[in-house]
Amino acid sequence: MEEWTTREGLEMSKFSSDLAREFYLIAMDGHQDEMLGDTQGFGWYARFDGERVILSADNYGFVIATQYDSDLSFYAAWRDIEEGYDEWLNEWNDEGYDAYYEDVEY
Repeated sequence: MEEWTTREGLEMSKFSSDLAREFYLIAMDGHQDEMLGDTQGFGWYARFDGERVILSADNYGFVIATQYDSDLSFYAAWRDIEEGYDEWLNEWNDEGYDAYYEDVEY
């Protein structure tokens, strides 16, 4: 795992918690119930229904796990993520693939 120690001796990690580390490993084995996104755009998200956990990773590699107390709050949070992702995709499609890469030199 990616860990290092600061000058003060505090352990640093790309994972926000042990829960994040545990579910990241599970997701890397493909055992999530659903996932969407990617780390280079909107963000990457994975849903684990039985445990009511949503895992997310950003473009810097930081991984966060959120565990919900109820099915209602868990599925509401996932719905919000899906809606945000749909909006992001629509903006992406409106601007077009070429607009994203127009400043890239090959």
